[in-house]
Order: sequence, then C-alpha cells, then structure tokens
Amino acid sequence: MTRMLRTASTALVALAALALAPPVSANGPHGDKTVRVDCAQGKSINRALRHGDERKPLVVIVEGTCTENVVVERDDVTLQGEPGATIVAADASKPTLSLDGAHRVVVTGLTLSGGRDGIAATRGSTLEVGVCVLQNNARFGLIVSYGGTAAVDNCVIQNNGGGGAVAANGAQLVVTNSTVRNNTGNGLAAVRNSHLRVGQDTAGSLTPGPVTVQGNTQGGIVVSDASAGIVVATRVEANGGHGIVSQSSSSVSIGVGTLGLVAPVKILGNGNSGVSIYQASRGLVQDSLVKNNTRDGVRIEGSAATVIGSQIRGNGRYGIASLNSGSARIGLADSPTGTSGNTIENNVLEGVHLVGASSAWMFGNLIQGNGTTNARFGILAVEGSAVRFVGLNTITGNGSIAGTVVGGASSSARAAST
Repeated sequence: MTRMLRTASTALVALAALALAPPVSANGPHGDKTVRVDCAQGKSINRALRHGDERKPLVVIVEGTCTENVVVERDDVTLQGEPGATIVAADASKPTLSLDGAHRVVVTGLTLSGGRDGIAATRGSTLEVGVCVLQNNARFGLIVSYGGTAAVDNCVIQNNGGGGAVAANGAQLVVTNSTVRNNTGNGLAAVRNSHLRVGQDTAGSLTPGPVTVQGNTQGGIVVSDASAGIVVATRVEANGGHGIVSQSSSSVSIGVGTLGLVAPVKILGNGNSGVSIYQASRGLVQDSLVKNNTRDGVRIEGSAATVIGSQIRGNGRYGIASLNSGSARIGLADSPTGTSGNTIENNVLEGVHLVGASSAWMFGNLIQGNGTTNARFGILAVEGSAVRFVGLNTITGNGSIAGTVVGGASSSARAAST
C-alpha cells in the first residue's frame, strides 16, 4: 500500500512538472531556438518568449487562437502563425502585440484583433509584418512610433476604430502588396516628423508592390506635421475625406518613388478633393489619374505643387485649384528642362482655378470639356492671381467661349517662349 501511494505521488509530481514546462522546442542549425505554442492546449506566447538565450534568434510557431496581450522586448524574434492562427487581446485597453525597443522582429501568418492597437512598436523597434490581418482593434491596426520602423507586406488592415496604420514621432512605415480598407479614420498616415512609403519596399525596389486604400471614413493617405510620403502603384478610392493629403509643412510624391521608380497612382471617387496640398506643404503628382472626386482634383492652398503627365478628370469642382498664394507648376517638372503636359477635362467647374494671389506656370496641357453645364472656363485667374503660359497649351470646348479669363486689376496672364 505504501509503495502504491509513493508511485501515485511520483506520477502527480511528474504531471505537474510537465504542465509547467515550456512548450516543445528544438534548436536550429545556428543555435536559434524554435518553440511551438498551441493555444488550444493552454500554452502562452508570452511564456515562450521568456525561454532560450536572448542573444540568439527565437522562432515561435503559433497554433490556434491565443487570448493574451503579447509583449516582445527582446531582439530577433519571429512569430509565425500556422493556418488560422489568431491572437486576440485579453485586455482591450492594451495593444494586442507590443514591441518595446525590440529589433528585427518578424510577424507572419497571424490575425491580430481586439486590442487598443493590433500592433504597437515603439522606442526604436524594427518590425516586418507579412501575410497578416490586423482588424477590429479599438484604435489602429498598426502604429509605429518614437524612432521605430515597420515594413508591412501582403497584409489586410481593416475595420479598426481609429485608422489603418500610422507612423508617428520620427518613425518610418513602409506598406506594399496590401489592402487598407473600411477603417474609422485615415487609412494610412505619417505624423510628427515621420516617413511613409506606399507601394515601394524599404530597399527601393523598382518592382512596385501595389496597395489599395479604400473605404476609410476620413482621408485615404495623410502626411502631416513635417513628415514626408512616397505613394506609388496605389489605388486610393472611395475614402470619406481627401484621397491623399500633404499638410502642415510636409511633402508628398505621388507616382514617383526613389531610384527613379515611376508607377501611376489612381485617386478615384473620394469624398473631398483627390489630392490636397496645404499649410505650407509641397506635393508632386506625376503620371497619375485623379478622377471623379467630390471636390477638386488637385487642391493647392498656401503651398507649392507640381502636376505633370497626369489625367485630372470629372471632379466635382475644379480640376486643379491654386488658392491663397498657392503656387502650381502644371506640365513643367521642377527641373529646368522637364516638361510633360496633363489632360484636364470634364471637371464640373474650371479646369484650372487660381484665386487669392496664386500663380501657375503651364506647359503642354490639354484643357477641355470643363464647366460645360454652367458656362465655366478652361482657366480662371482672379484676386491678384497670375498664370504664365510657357509653350503650347490647348484650351478648347469648355463651357464658356472664353477659354481663359483673368479678373481683377492685379491678376495677369502672360505667354512666354520656352
């Protein structure tokens, strides 16, 4: 009898030790550790992250649905989901996945939902996210901030309560081959001295990775507060606000990436202007389509923008509007010899509208079919504005027989040779 009790006691101790043991693991050929976490069996990703030598890479393979707020504070971690793997935040007031100063973290094959943010990477963290779904979080699908860098590829970012993905406070965000849709707020954003690159990877590849930004309740892509953005090979469609915005001393390049990549952007059917450049900002729109937006195709207010080689069609007010000391180069690149005219047609009001001491240099544009339902003009310059024609522009078939109208004593139009 005593022997039987001892045997049972030994078995219970062994079972308890097994329950407290780390998940099944193996060492890779270079000393990196691979750990399997099956959440259906009550395993924990956070517990797995505490095991192994932190000086060596750790791969955590996730199975099932894990209900926890995962925190990564070590370098060289890969969270790899098996088909259907999901992380749901246990505490909705915290991010589903947090990175705090962690470098070279890879997240792949996972759905992350239910947290304040799907992923929050801060204090210089570096992160790659691939083949993931970031959805149904209270604020952002992803936020990278305070010097962090995040590269997102082949993901869906949807139905988040404050916006899709954002870089803030000196951070960098790169998005390729992804869809950002139906978020409350902006689709993609860079704020407070951050950088956003959409459609071109971190290496500056000349093969674009198309992105779709659609159905978000505010702006599609917003670059603000001394930030910079590059948008190539992207469809920005049916967002509630502006399609693409550069504001508050920021700059955005649309259709042109780094290393000479030119990949058109389609900006279609957004609830405000297609492109809005304002508050002492800069913008470039090249080889792109800006069509059927509710207000202006390209709006430049108190800022400077260049529009070349593009089609500005069917917008609800002006094709291109330069307002309140705005400065536009329409058909002329910023380089001294670069020229590529635009087609500006079938907009409801003027094709080009200049007001409030604004200006435009124009070359090689076709301006036709604008304002046909209400006798508006191809070009209108008023309130001390000026337009200078450099070379041939064709202004035809607009609503008024007067193709160009200059109003007010201090407004002017002038032709100049090339």
